[in-house]
Amino acid sequence: MKLGVYILRCLLVLTCSGGVLSAHAQLARPQTAEEFECGTMVVAKRVAPMDYRTDRKLLAVVEGGHFQQNVEDLIHPMFNSFGADLDYTLHAYPNHHRALLTLIRLGERERTDQPKDSRYTIDCYLRRAIRWRSDDLIARMIYAQYLIKKDRLQDARAQLTYVGTQAGDNPFTHFNMGLIYFDMKAYDLALEQAHLAASLGMEKETLKNKLIEVGQWRDPVAQPDAAASAPAEVAASAASR
Repeated sequence: MKLGVYILRCLLVLTCSGGVLSAHAQLARPQTAEEFECGTMVVAKRVAPMDYRTDRKLLAVVEGGHFQQNVEDLIHPMFNSFGADLDYTLHAYPNHHRALLTLIRLGERERTDQPKDSRYTIDCYLRRAIRWRSDDLIARMIYAQYLIKKDRLQDARAQLTYVGTQAGDNPFTHFNMGLIYFDMKAYDLALEQAHLAASLGMEKETLKNKLIEVGQWRDPVAQPDAAASAPAEVAASAASR
């Protein structure tokens, strides 16, 4: 084993030793059907998984060993294969957004749902990301994009529906949802998200231009302004007395 890889794995085991008891607890109970198909959230060598969004103390170490730019660009693997590098990265950080996108591209390049040396199918890695952090809306949108490519539109819509319930007033999330709906040819939903994103301050017009190109753009219906209509209502009330 290469010295650098050995040091990387030793560092991860030592730093993440707090997850060992949790790992044993998971192994002690019966596996669910999902875990049987796509594995438990326990990484090899007893390394506990970490949240890509918030727990980045070892991100540089993981990426330095298995996800440098040459891997993300699918130019040259750092270990035995791209699949092995991405598998390690996604076991340490199951919701690593860029690694998930790279895995999808690798599957397209290799024309397979399970790239060489990857432990699970691409679908499993995406489901693991959501199982690991169900509130990761970016991971869900990445999964929705993948499902669209697989012509699983109903499943994609289910992911986007959930994202919509959690997006709040984030214009970027609504904007990206609209782009995905556009890819689904769900133009009415794409238009709805475009209007909402714009009302929340989104200035990009990429989605609007796409809808214009296919003849599906409509300006938002102007809502009556309560302050402006108040004087008219008062005048009407006075006239009726």
